[in-house]
Parts: sequence; structure tokens; C-alpha cells
Amino acid sequence: LVVEKKEFVENLQSSVQQLSRENEALKAKLAQNECVSFDRRQRYESVAAIMALRVSGEDDPEQLGALWARYVEPDFELHLPRTPYRSFPTYELTSEGGRIVSGVPAAILDLKSLRVCLTSLLRRLKQRRAGYLACGGRDLTSVSSMAWREISEPSDSILQQKDAVNVVRNCQNKLIVNPNTQIQDDPAAQTSSDDADRSEVSLRPNSSSDEDSPPDSSVSGSPDQQINNRRLSDPSKFAGAKQKKQPVTECFLERQAVAWTEDGTMLAPWVLRLTDEEGHIVFRHRGTLRATFRSSSRSDDVNGTAKKMNSAIDKSHRIAKLEIIHDTFAMWQQLQRGNRVDKSTNRPVPNTLDSALEPSKEARIVTTATRPFRIEHVNGAWTKLCGYEADESIGKTLSILQGPDTEKDQVQHIVRDAEHGHASCCVLTNYNKDGHKFRNFLRVYPLFEDDDGCSSKPPSHMLGVLQHDICG
Repeated sequence: LVVEKKEFVENLQSSVQQLSRENEALKAKLAQNECVSFDRRQRYESVAAIMALRVSGEDDPEQLGALWARYVEPDFELHLPRTPYRSFPTYELTSEGGRIVSGVPAAILDLKSLRVCLTSLLRRLKQRRAGYLACGGRDLTSVSSMAWREISEPSDSILQQKDAVNVVRNCQNKLIVNPNTQIQDDPAAQTSSDDADRSEVSLRPNSSSDEDSPPDSSVSGSPDQQINNRRLSDPSKFAGAKQKKQPVTECFLERQAVAWTEDGTMLAPWVLRLTDEEGHIVFRHRGTLRATFRSSSRSDDVNGTAKKMNSAIDKSHRIAKLEIIHDTFAMWQQLQRGNRVDKSTNRPVPNTLDSALEPSKEARIVTTATRPFRIEHVNGAWTKLCGYEADESIGKTLSILQGPDTEKDQVQHIVRDAEHGHASCCVLTNYNKDGHKFRNFLRVYPLFEDDDGCSSKPPSHMLGVLQHDICG
């Protein structure tokens, strides 16, 4: 009996020890999982913040640099496909046909170019709407529905994107990330599966502007079609509204479709969306991204987890390389469709002096790349718009187009961006040679010398594209 009792006690002690070891292992595993989850949340927020910063309203280069430095490594690389629809330095091109943007200053130059591209789309859509109203006498509702039918039909290249974005087919919950990295749910981002698989330009109202009237489940068609039907059935709700809103540009991630590799690399789909001041979603485009981080997730640092959770963005959560993948041809096609670009002017944005000097129907002016930005070339369209012949303008500055009502703050904004070699745009009140005022939608692009092997160099000239603006 004594022997049996002793054996029982030994077995019991062994069982307790085994259970204790298993309990410790489970606690360590839970702590490890908690650390991995925290790392992934922080890394997700870093990527979401960077994607939002690319389209945010922050304009000061120094402030932008400080914000980017918070989320990316000093030697950060941004890999992009070639983007003919907007400006970029020629030295960024790779032999594979893509682009590599190296460092924070270059990333800021790239985002400035993207913003000019998107702002141009919003401005031209506004001019189209103003032109319809002025010439046809139709209300905004009929104009919007007509334009929507004309430009919303997807092309073959757009429909081909379905295979590339099947990963986001079943994702309903989306996130909008604003520049200060706060994340909130985006109920307006929910779309049907067919609508979610293509980039598009439209003039339909944003669902968020019609919160009191959700889509009627008894009405057939997609949510977008139901919204369009409500617009036609109740014109006063959409066309009669006088209250204006600021245009909104959003770039957010599909959180539920995010995937992670063992080394901590993040894969995620993203959505770029523009809403104009009338509340219409005028552009939507999708793609995917791959974010790589310098350090792997430090899941073994269990004791440091609490400290990390109470700290700012940890260095291991800074992005080392961000690869943005999307169908550039489809996006270019959609931008052209929204801009109503004539096929004869269907050309890439000039990036070099030679391309800027090619014949163009746009009113173009080329200046030096540094103050006082003296005029070196004007084309025939610029002469027709401004009234000055080439020999009257070359050697002078753009002050010849300025007058009492020219917006000095906008001029300072353009000059500051030009000094940094950044693309920029604004609407100015200018004067032609006869002294008559006209509203000018001005876009400024840096021009670079042909690639000679240099990895980074300043612009050689600045290109200004003037457009008579009828929006007032």
C-alpha cells in the first residue's frame, strides 16, 4: 500500500509538472501571438497612412517630409509602374518598364505629380458641367445622368482587371485613412462585386451624401443603379441642392483582404476614389500593394510588447519598400474619358524639354527652373490665349500675365513648388496683352534632361500649361 501511494504521488507530481510546462508554453505562445498582432496592426497603420498621405491636402514640403519620415525608412523605395498620364523624372525609369522612387524627397515629388493629375480631372469635370449648363440649359441631374451613361461603359482593358483583383471580391468592409492616420469605417465604400472590379469615371452622387435614403431593396439593379434611379426620380434632391462641399480624394486599404507572409511582408488591395464638390463620385481605381519592412516581426520580444504598445511608431514598423501595382493603361484611359481628351492630343505628360517643345494644342510655356523663372519658349496656343508673340515674351517673367486681381497667394504657392522642383496647379486670374482678364487653370511640371545614368538631378526647366477656365 505504501509503495502504491508513493507511486501515485510521483505520478501526480509528474502530471502537475507537465501541465505547468504546457501552461507556460501556452502563455508564451499567446504572448508571441499578441506581439505579432501588434506588429501587424502598427505596420498596417503605417501603410494606410502613407497611402492616405499620397492624396492628402497637406502641401508644405517640410511638413510632408516630417510625416513621411515617421512611417518610412530613410532609404525608402517606392516601386511604381510607368505613369504616362502624369509627370515624373526620367531617371526613375527601369529597364523593366517600371519606376523606382528613392528616398522621401523623391516620394514627395511623386505625390505632388499625382495630386496635379487628380486635381486636373476634378477641374475638367467641373468645366464640363459648367459648359453643359451654360450651353444646353439643362439641369445638373440630366447632365450627370447623360455623362454617366456616356463614360461609365467599361472597356475591355478595364474588364480584364477582374482577374487581378479577385482577392477583393468578397470584401465589404473598407477603411478610409485620413492624413493623421485615424481609421474609420467607410459604409459608402461598399459596392457590388461587378462594380468593385473596375476603375471608373462617373458623375453619380456619393452614397454618403444621401444617408436618409438608402438603396431600396425592392428596386432591381446594383446599388449604384439604384442611386442613379433615385437621382432621376427626385431631381431636387441632387440638382437643387445649393450647399457645396470640398472635393474629397481618398486612398484606403481593403483591411479584410490583407495578407501577411512569414517574414512580415504585407499584401493588400487599395482603392483610390475622388468625390467632387457636388457629392459625386467621379473616379475610382483599384490596385494592390506589397509593403516590406526592414526588421522582421519581433515576436520573441515578449517583455517589450507592453512598452511597444505605448510608444509611437516603432522603427521595425517603418516601411523599407512599397510596391504599388495597378493597371496604368486602364487608369490612363479612364482619366482621358473623364477629361474628354481629344485623340489628337492623347499624349503622355511631357517630362523632358524635347517632349515639351513638340507641337501641341495646349497653351504651353517653358521657363528656367530657378528664379525668376524667365520665359524661354511659348507655343502658338499660348500666343493665341495670352496675346503676346514669342519675341515679346522670351526673356521676361510670368509677371506679364499678372495684374491687380491676380491671386498673390496662389502665385506664391506655385513659386514655392517650382523652387522645390515639384509639379503644381492652381486657378489664377491672369491678363492678356490687351489687359482683358481671364481665368486660367495653370499646371506646372518639372522637365528633366534625358537619362544619362544619374540617379537624381534637379529639373532643367519648368513647363506651364495654361487652360482658359470657365468655372469662375
